[in-house]
Amino acid sequence: MNCTTYKELKNVSYEKEAFDILNRIRGNIQEETSIFLLIQLSYLALNYKPLSSKEELIESVASDFNDEYTLNQLKRVIKKVPFEIIEQVSDNYDENTLKAIILFSEDNDIRSNLSGTPLGVTKLVNELLEVQSDDTVLDLGSGIGSYLLETKMETGAEKVCGVEINIQMNIISTIRAKVAQFPIQLKLGNILSQDYRSFKATKVFSNPPVGVREPGIDDTIKDNNALTELIDIEEYNISADWAFILSSYANQKPGGKTAVLMYNQVLFREQDHDIREKIISEGWLEAIIALPEKLFPSTAIPFTLLIFSENNETVRMVDASEISTRDQKKNILTNKNIQEIVAAYKQENEISKHLTYEDFEKQEFILTPIRYFGFIPDASKMTPIDDLTRSINRGAMISRKELDTMTTTKETGIKYLKIQDIENASINKNLPNLKNVDEKYHNYFLEEGNLVISKSSPYKIARVENSKNTKILATGNLYYIEIDEDKVNPTFIEMYLKSDEGQAQLERLSTGSVIETISIKNLKTILIPNLSREEQDTLVKEYLEYEEQLDLLDRQKEIISQRRKELIEKVL
Repeated sequence: MNCTTYKELKNVSYEKEAFDILNRIRGNIQEETSIFLLIQLSYLALNYKPLSSKEELIESVASDFNDEYTLNQLKRVIKKVPFEIIEQVSDNYDENTLKAIILFSEDNDIRSNLSGTPLGVTKLVNELLEVQSDDTVLDLGSGIGSYLLETKMETGAEKVCGVEINIQMNIISTIRAKVAQFPIQLKLGNILSQDYRSFKATKVFSNPPVGVREPGIDDTIKDNNALTELIDIEEYNISADWAFILSSYANQKPGGKTAVLMYNQVLFREQDHDIREKIISEGWLEAIIALPEKLFPSTAIPFTLLIFSENNETVRMVDASEISTRDQKKNILTNKNIQEIVAAYKQENEISKHLTYEDFEKQEFILTPIRYFGFIPDASKMTPIDDLTRSINRGAMISRKELDTMTTTKETGIKYLKIQDIENASINKNLPNLKNVDEKYHNYFLEEGNLVISKSSPYKIARVENSKNTKILATGNLYYIEIDEDKVNPTFIEMYLKSDEGQAQLERLSTGSVIETISIKNLKTILIPNLSREEQDTLVKEYLEYEEQLDLLDRQKEIISQRRKELIEKVL
């Protein structure tokens, strides 16, 4: 199939016909109808057009495919589906309609994984990777083959390859490649556990699954030589998301380029801090491109495109989150949108800039663009925090000498809170004890539910909780805020101040050339979104549930660590 024919098939209307075919199947087979079955049935009907019997069809399928998974699956469909349905579909629908169904049908249900990379995203990726006809392109996690087919058709790349762990998806890709008559090399495999450098890919793309939970990730990746030669997996705590990202880059041929689509949590999640620092310090990360929301039919969440190459002294950051074209309920990237993003990638402008290691270090290696481009809030939809609080105060100014005389190792029920005692967005449970606290400092004791925020950047924020039997004295490097609970949920304020928008406001209102700080006067002007109390409470409920889960995981980790230690001691 040439490019012209492929493009013409894109204009074929097939949705109604696809629905009709699925209706023919319903009630005739003892299994759920799906896009997977639709594509197989359409392929069999297309293949049957010049034939006259079931035996001839089986023989024809056997000659088309030499991989056992696709061949056995198609034989299974021939056996399960009443053969008269295959004959009817073959007779009632023309060749181009059946080809269009096979090549372009997707399942956009959020519960389904049978959807591909949108066309606009594919074109943007290939522009940024600068895919040429002599490139070898590798798609790790190739799904149903959408990126592979478009890349082969648009760029004419010499060699196009895909790796996919899901058998159903790999079968769809195999059938599509056969119908398109594109020489695409497909492999069934696990991109986390296996080394694919043998492809010698000059350009690598990956659109891995979102939020994968992989409890035994260390065992999964330990035999992936490409990854373990890139990074010491024993030194770094690698999440499944970053294992996907780094495995993609690790399989790139030296001198090549890699693009990975990933959801935004990987850009700021605290557990991934060291990995983010590593990719920047090593010069692996070339660009961060924030994409608009609703680009994918199965989800509304925005994604970020990470571009990797070698020896980068700076990182190009592009905030393309507002560049898209509305198409019914979703957003798409038109050719004009793509060229606007590429232009910002190549030349610094109002939505792009070069960032250094020091720039990222200042922001604790959080990679979200809002931290670096600033945020101008819409005051008409927000309220100054000063209107939602009873008081905002600075902690006690206690000299080091005086503090030394007050500190004790004995449990006194009076604690001292410093900036370094705020870890993982919460207050350390093992605060130092104080004795003989002068009465003049009693006004600085924190109360249950107070918010604590550091006076200097990077801004740490925590909520005082479970302190009814303990008095906590805040240092002068902290502010503490008493929220008016009649006006707003205090935890909602905490959540917003920890968000990228909240942090961006704090940064924007900071002063100082070496150490940036925020004054109480400026802190009072921070704007908080005007959400209804019901909306606030719903968000807070979910937030606290996640906190409980994290606390449980921490306790489990402590128990497991103690048991491991006890086991080691038995060796002695």
